[in-house]
Amino acid sequence: MTFYIGGHSNGEKVDQDYLDRKEPSIPKSFGLTTGFRKTEIYVRKHVTFQGETKTVYLLRGMNATDLRDEILSKWDWIHQVDGYFLE
Repeated sequence: MTFYIGGHSNGEKVDQDYLDRKEPSIPKSFGLTTGFRKTEIYVRKHVTFQGETKTVYLLRGMNATDLRDEILSKWDWIHQVDGYFLE
């Protein structure tokens, strides 16, 4: 499980379809459903804290350090990044 961090969708869970495809960025619309809707772009980032690396989708233009408190509030619920190693 991972979350959108920052913007209007802060704290919302990312759909499993996006996670399975490992989308590099996700457009997320908000506001009224009629007329023009505003869209925010969330970018996939790996964040490391105390030796653990996890994936979150940060609002484009924001740094993980700017959103540190929001990320840490969800840290225990975010799955770890898949680990890869070379033999």
